[in-house]
Amino acid sequence: MYHRIRIQTLFMAFIIGSFIFLPESFAVGEPPKVQLPGVVSVSAETDWPLLPNAKRLKKRPTAVEIYQFDESPIGNRAPLLMVHGLLGEYWDGFRWRKLISHLLSDPDFSKRYKIILARYDTHALLKDIVPSFKVEAAKVSDSFGGQPLKAVALSIGGNVLQDAMRDGAFSKRIDSVLTLGTPFHGSPLFTTNWLEYSMMKHYHTPVSRLDSALPYRLYFNKHKNLVADLRWDDSDRMIPDVGKFQFYVPMPISGVLSPASTTNQMVAGWNEPGKIDKSKFTVYGAYMLSDYATADGPNELTKLLKVPYRFTVTLLPEHLGREHPVLRALNQHIARAITNSNSTTNTHGPRYTYGLNDGIAPVSSSLYLPSAAMAGLAVTQANVPSLKGMLDVKRARLFKNIDHLTFIDDYHPLGAPDALKDELEPELAARSIFDWIKSDLLAP
Repeated sequence: MYHRIRIQTLFMAFIIGSFIFLPESFAVGEPPKVQLPGVVSVSAETDWPLLPNAKRLKKRPTAVEIYQFDESPIGNRAPLLMVHGLLGEYWDGFRWRKLISHLLSDPDFSKRYKIILARYDTHALLKDIVPSFKVEAAKVSDSFGGQPLKAVALSIGGNVLQDAMRDGAFSKRIDSVLTLGTPFHGSPLFTTNWLEYSMMKHYHTPVSRLDSALPYRLYFNKHKNLVADLRWDDSDRMIPDVGKFQFYVPMPISGVLSPASTTNQMVAGWNEPGKIDKSKFTVYGAYMLSDYATADGPNELTKLLKVPYRFTVTLLPEHLGREHPVLRALNQHIARAITNSNSTTNTHGPRYTYGLNDGIAPVSSSLYLPSAAMAGLAVTQANVPSLKGMLDVKRARLFKNIDHLTFIDDYHPLGAPDALKDELEPELAARSIFDWIKSDLLAP
């Protein structure tokens, strides 16, 4: 998609700036949403309302809100708390409906769990979300007789739990967490100086630079909380020591790029040994197969030959605001982040350190690798099998050729099969992503 020879208009760049990461409820090509009835109906057994209607979802939440999926009695079931990701608070069912329908179709699951959903403001800083989240989650536990919660969290929802579980008393309220594409170490995507510098170095024509940098700048000016909370923690020592930089064409971009000025010290602190009980975490990571999934990446002739294909499957749909093509574009931005190659285990270092990512989080981040294992590590398909020996979580799964949203919508980009193998345990039978999630929730 992103190459030096493409020609686009400033109008198309503006279209990207308007539609990239559009709030999902307005995304082009999405199926129609079901209008939920009324405001709330309260179960006689609990104080939790049912899911809010569409009108209610247009208002930003001012605190963490808790809902029940249905009014079925608790009985002897356990609580399953579902914590949405970015902008999920504006979706019917907070983007969980498709997964929930699959889970509840299994009688064993329905007998074991009652589903509770958390809603929170994903424009807010974690420090403003987490205190309220801990209070409300503790109330859910109390309503189940003090049972510790099981939780499923998408993306930054996992970071809410990661931060909350630094509190030992709250951590006791959590039995287990299953995370889907959570950037536990942050992401280069949210590290604006790093990404903008890399874009300007890669793209040379004014149009291609504008096409890449303008929508990125517009989006993160609206989501400064992601930059503040989830920029890269530099556990792998890959942030380059560039110092001050300045670009003038086609738009002024400047900053200071160095490990000292760029590293996310907050997240780095979370990832110090012993800060969080990682034995409670089952983590899912994913990556897309792309030209940047190998250490060498594509050559110039290959990129040239693929121009018509990329225009059809990525560039045009991305400009129309389709989510999965946007993730393919971001996959390449993350993959092409310029890194400190001197710190890698290879003398020169792989060319594409973050080639394995799901469009939001690199594999090393979504698999919650310990910081000590990440130093100098660039994950490629060749060394994926070795990751299993580095893990210190309860369980980890890695899926090939899906993106960040496949976890909740089961959409398989570019014709990937519905049945997925776990790349960390390839001897296990392939399953759909929803069946993987269900099996891990039902496992001891």
